[in-house]
Amino acid sequence: MLERSLLFVSPVVGWFNLLAGIVAIIWLAIKGGHWWDIILAFGVAWAGAWILSLLLLPTLVLLPFAKWAERRRGRTYVLGFVSNSYTMSVLGLWCVVIMAYFYDRGSPDSNIPMLVLGYSSTTGAFQFLASKERDNEFTMLSSGVATMGAFFTFLLILGDVLALIIPIWLLLVVAVSHVAATWTTRGMPGSA
Repeated sequence: MLERSLLFVSPVVGWFNLLAGIVAIIWLAIKGGHWWDIILAFGVAWAGAWILSLLLLPTLVLLPFAKWAERRRGRTYVLGFVSNSYTMSVLGLWCVVIMAYFYDRGSPDSNIPMLVLGYSSTTGAFQFLASKERDNEFTMLSSGVATMGAFFTFLLILGDVLALIIPIWLLLVVAVSHVAATWTTRGMPGSA
């Protein structure tokens, strides 16, 4: 059930992100003076997938230990929790840093389109990576939660409640890591 929901929600969110980015680009182009930011957003969206891939490489260090624990019928919960916590932390930091950068580059009359542009370029990078692994529930879960986290970050920056960004991301990291690690050791709900 969850897998079908994720497969439905992911393209909808992807289209929303694409259209939001296009609207922000048009908005900023009409306002003028933001061409460098538009080019930078394309660069972040394009290069972000490779940068995120490199930042997520350290999780591969845990793979031999997870295989060893699985062969010995050991619990892989701790390794799954550490791996997923690291992944969600990197995605969270990516979202906050990129979106805050774009927001800071805006002026009072262009903060909203700049923030939308930052949101689209931020989420576009990891959704591109997730699209390559549609059959992996954990990748889709991480991408979906990171997109939700980016949206909440968008709302918190817009509402000028910056102090809540870190606690909300920490809660997301712990919750998703726990769920994913539990699925790793017990199997995904609804699976045979």
